[in-house]
Amino acid sequence: MESLFAAACFAFLLLNAAGVESRRCHRDDDDSSGRGGGVESSDQSSYKLFVFGDSFADAGNILRGRLSRNTRGWYEPCGVSDARHGNKPTGRCSDGMVQSDFVAKILGQKEAPPAERYILNVTDRIVDGVRQLQDLGVTDELVNLLPPIGCTPWNTRAYNYTECVEDTITGAHNKHLKHKLGDDDSVLLLDLNTVFKGIVTPKTGKKKLVQITSISYDKLFYHRYTPCCESVDEDGFCGQVDGDGNQQYTLCDRPDDYFYWDNTNPTQAGWKAVMEQLEGSIKDFLGI
Repeated sequence: MESLFAAACFAFLLLNAAGVESRRCHRDDDDSSGRGGGVESSDQSSYKLFVFGDSFADAGNILRGRLSRNTRGWYEPCGVSDARHGNKPTGRCSDGMVQSDFVAKILGQKEAPPAERYILNVTDRIVDGVRQLQDLGVTDELVNLLPPIGCTPWNTRAYNYTECVEDTITGAHNKHLKHKLGDDDSVLLLDLNTVFKGIVTPKTGKKKLVQITSISYDKLFYHRYTPCCESVDEDGFCGQVDGDGNQQYTLCDRPDDYFYWDNTNPTQAGWKAVMEQLEGSIKDFLGI
């Protein structure tokens, strides 16, 4: 369990287009067919976006193979809300867009760059990666703090999805990242822990949450702990089928009423609520 959630932190790496070489990813209004790991335009202030991490940021890095917990993002019901891709699975562990897609939208793109590689990053590897990329010329970096893993359906299922369980991993993980990166002016730590708590545990998290719009995020989701896509077996996964092809999961009718899509990942509506609250600080940090 600890190793599973220790990787639930990723780094978005954004750098000025000048001075750093990268394969090119075509813009949404670009007729070229280039494919690569960045977002580029002819504007002097353009950015390239590099995404490292697990299912929170993954836009299809894991190769599609036989249905399993790791490949579930390529199988139904994932993608059911993703109209941009024909409401079909794209390798994303959600019913639609994930966090990296919303960061790309903040930068003026329609979705995250094409998937290239799957990289698991525990805390020390995240820090090492940040430092190495700074040495290469990366100027601005966004790094997730770990969300409250005790509030994920993976853990709340044992309590009939009514409350969070005690969680020591999140605090230790985030404390280490803050110690290593908190004073770095070129790094913005995205406090998913506070934002998630402000949505799913409003009594304890609401006071810490900065309200930047008229939306009451603590009242936005009717189902805060229950997943939209729930496996029949507690050790199963969303999209699982048996040997006869029978579904081993149940699927909600309205994903927008649920914060969590499956055992660990938010729905598209969940990510939208999270990223709306972080958008202001991201834009301020990047100067856009």
